[in-house]
Amino acid sequence: MTNDMEKESGFEVEKEELPPSNINKELFDIAETVTHALVVVVLVFTFFFRIVGVSGESMRPTLENKDYILITDFFYSPKRGDIVVVTVPGEENPLVKRIIAVGGDSVDIYNDQGAIYVNDERVSEKYIPQSVRTEVRTDDFSIQVKPGEVFLLGDNRPESKDSREFGCVNEKLIQGMAFFRLVPFGSFGQIGNDL
Repeated sequence: MTNDMEKESGFEVEKEELPPSNINKELFDIAETVTHALVVVVLVFTFFFRIVGVSGESMRPTLENKDYILITDFFYSPKRGDIVVVTVPGEENPLVKRIIAVGGDSVDIYNDQGAIYVNDERVSEKYIPQSVRTEVRTDDFSIQVKPGEVFLLGDNRPESKDSREFGCVNEKLIQGMAFFRLVPFGSFGQIGNDL
């Protein structure tokens, strides 16, 4: 009866329904957009950035166990102060360490001072508490870093396995420089890479 009244009054009510072909086109467009976005994300995280989990206490207080960080090796050239993820021969997992010296530098550690010297200058390390001493298990320590290598230390010196034990590391073993902390969210943000 409603249809008769609508026709008599001169108004015809049209219900807007998309034909099946339009609905399929809309769904295809959405799927295509999502696919393109996923491809871009995969490419960016394959070639430019990687997410790495921190395992252990060797970088405290700068980084904590189970932090997740973003690293990159895109146009990266190692320099003093950078926090890097490195593959060390004989170690099961990659390590997160700070570059203290690069190729051509000399490194000296004096146990009586608890200090580290690079090229005969005492390194000022604002990122570790003043109470933390840099020491070695032998008497004093001295090494010349060869070109193409780096000398690495963990910020938590008493708990860190680093170049004091395994020596200098080839730059080619660096997976990337850490520059951003993703997790925990309370510490979300840029990571300081400086000496």
